[in-house]
Amino acid sequence: MTSRHTGGPTWSWSLTLYVRSWFYSPAVAAQFATQFRASYNHNPAVARHVLGSVDYTTLWTQLRHITAPMLVVYGHQDFEPVLQAYLLKPQMPQTRICLLNECGHLPWLEQPEAFFAELLRFMR
Repeated sequence: MTSRHTGGPTWSWSLTLYVRSWFYSPAVAAQFATQFRASYNHNPAVARHVLGSVDYTTLWTQLRHITAPMLVVYGHQDFEPVLQAYLLKPQMPQTRICLLNECGHLPWLEQPEAFFAELLRFMR
């Protein structure tokens, strides 16, 4: 069996399952997985630094200090609970929430027309 970071069979199979959970559309998931496999360069040191540098407890308490308008776009079928978007509202009342149906975790890839239409509407 090959390590998941070398691009071998175990890594490829795991990636296929993992990426599938990000998307509503199996076709978009397959296309993304193919592109991701071709360009992914895992660096454990960078991953540890980035993930280790975020203190989510402090982050949530600091959100109220952001006063700029914010757009939160969620895929309705995202694996992350949509409730998280609504938890932002008390912290950031200037937040506008948009839910895209038939869409998973990466709305700009799965529903680009709807995503960018919402983004443009928000920016006007």
